[in-house]
Amino acid sequence: MWTCGQLKQRAKYSLANKYWSALLASLIIWGITYGITWLLSIVSSTAMFSSLFPSLLNNSYSYGSYSYGSYYEVSQFFLRMLPTMILTVVMSFLPQFFAFHPLQVGELNWYSRNRETPARPGYQNLFCAFTRTSYWKVVGAMAYRYLFLFLWTLPALVPYALIFVIMAVAQTNASVAFLMPLLLLVVIGLIVLPIIASLRYVFIPWILADNPQIGYRRAMELSKIMTWGQKGHIFGLYWSFFPWYLAVLGATFLTCGFGAVSIIFLIPYLQATYAELYAQCRHNAIQSGQCSLEELGFASPANSQLPPSYPNA
Repeated sequence: MWTCGQLKQRAKYSLANKYWSALLASLIIWGITYGITWLLSIVSSTAMFSSLFPSLLNNSYSYGSYSYGSYYEVSQFFLRMLPTMILTVVMSFLPQFFAFHPLQVGELNWYSRNRETPARPGYQNLFCAFTRTSYWKVVGAMAYRYLFLFLWTLPALVPYALIFVIMAVAQTNASVAFLMPLLLLVVIGLIVLPIIASLRYVFIPWILADNPQIGYRRAMELSKIMTWGQKGHIFGLYWSFFPWYLAVLGATFLTCGFGAVSIIFLIPYLQATYAELYAQCRHNAIQSGQCSLEELGFASPANSQLPPSYPNA
């Protein structure tokens, strides 16, 4: 059984003399993601302003009352704004599926290859998901994972709706107020469901980084296999980085927000540790015969093993 300390020590080993290269790889992904988001926000703001400005000029306002136009004018205003609102929502989701998810897979590919070779991987690995044979399979698999995790969050929303209903009924009938503590316990219990689901399918982007053409069904199945009996340990590994996040939060507070940039310098350490976690769980699945190296895109059995010089391997 692995420990958090062992994975972190291996991550430091894999980053030895390659930390700045890893930071540059993450900065490339971050810069592209931020650039796309910034451009789309400009387009969305421009479309919103172009729809709103003519409406403001054509509306007659009455500052002495609460009436700012007839019902017809208000309805026409919202009808004119509706296409822009739909465009804004669509533009917030499309880049996530068609650009950010493949970029995430590429970044994970870089960190996986980084731990397997003494030399720095090429930065072309960051765009491995954008090939003709891999792109749509990666997009489809990541979209399916996104949809599946979203569906797991829906049960947790039901008690919230019931809480509002009980609060409304309690205004006239106080006898139902005793149900509130019970519903709060149900809410807390149902919050665990999406957490478990996210841990169960946490390795899907890593599996796609190894073999982008593996397909969403097999990727989900392998992720469940690799995380079977490991979810508590994986959650503990994530939680072990909490002091680092507190340090970033403290730096942000002390520097009036500028310290938030320090989170960028933590990314290589985080990703390298998660790469070690995936490699360990992948190794366990291969040793148990539940998947093969060839299925994960490897040509040599040695690629699945930890290098002999790794400490605590």
